Amino acid sequence: TKVLSIQLIVFPMLMSCLAKKHRTEQVSSKDRPQDIPTDGGKQAMSSDKVAKGSLFGPDLVRKFTKEVLYAKQGGKPIVYGDRVLVELLKVSTLILEHAPEGTSGLEEDLIKFSWRLLKADDVTCKNWAYVNVSKHFAVFRTDGSR
Repeated sequence: TKVLSIQLIVFPMLMSCLAKKHRTEQVSSKDRPQDIPTDGGKQAMSSDKVAKGSLFGPDLVRKFTKEVLYAKQGGKPIVYGDRVLVELLKVSTLILEHAPEGTSGLEEDLIKFSWRLLKADDVTCKNWAYVNVSKHFAVFRTDGSR
């Protein structure tokens, strides 16, 4: 039931939210040039309010990372079945792809979650872990000294 809940409820809701956010950003960038405020900054203030009140805020990403991927206390990954892990990797990849600004300070936790799944026995889980890790490297700057 967890897998179906993520597949049928959570993932479509997040995709819908991100599609609305993307359409809003496209419309606002086409309507007026960025360097000429036409309304005295009122539109910028209202779009900031929308961004802060959006579904994909930093608070939700932090809660997802700390309470769903990791135990609240101790910071150890929660043990899930392979099918649930695949869905969590999909959601994590979606977050990295569409809302990387919300992951500030959580980059290490997100990469640790995916990195340990690169050795998973389940091929689907392993493949989604590769997708997630590659998305992480594409989004965040990494230095070669580590």
